Amino acid sequence: MCIKLADINGPCKALDIHTQWTRRIAEEFYEQGDEEQSLGLPISPYMDRTNPQLSKLQESFINHLVAPLCNAYGEAGLMPGVWQDSCEDDEAEPNLKLDEFNDEDEDDPPTSESDTATQNSGRTRKIFCLQTQHLQENHQHWVNKIKEEQRLDEQSESGSDGEEAAAAVDVSPCSYTPQPMVLPLNGDEPMEPIEEERTPASMSSSRSFSFEKEDSKL
Repeated sequence: MCIKLADINGPCKALDIHTQWTRRIAEEFYEQGDEEQSLGLPISPYMDRTNPQLSKLQESFINHLVAPLCNAYGEAGLMPGVWQDSCEDDEAEPNLKLDEFNDEDEDDPPTSESDTATQNSGRTRKIFCLQTQHLQENHQHWVNKIKEEQRLDEQSESGSDGEEAAAAVDVSPCSYTPQPMVLPLNGDEPMEPIEEERTPASMSSSRSFSFEKEDSKL
């Protein structure tokens, strides 16, 4: 267990060291994915550099491997740290050192066994370890990264949907330029036809003229 924890304890380091170590390991994963792609093999999960999922990988790695091993290591009494007592009912001071309780007990008058049992029942003993604190901070870092990536994905999807809707209904100013309508000066003058009306009119007049020529021939 000691050797295994020493092998995977990267998330127990400070955040800057942990992220540097993580990027180097991820690059090894991506190189393996590139080799698999060059051989025509399917790329293994989390090894595709075109689809990075480093945040999800680290969150799952900490939650399912490193944290349970640290818990077992701590239960065995091997985790380095300082034992601390905390009172469950008192949320203002969740972490109180053991020697502080000993000093208070020496100054207080002696109490009955029932009172002592009641006081001890509200206190839980735990160990303060710098490694586990780093582990919690790093886990929260990757959780925040996942939330940020999901928010950006939702924004990009909503933006692409809006662009598709705008393309379906073309309302760009360059697609159509309205022309001002020209009104006649008096009631006898006909209105000047717009461009769309000129072509059918010319076609109809040419057709009527050809019909008249055919009739004259008959």
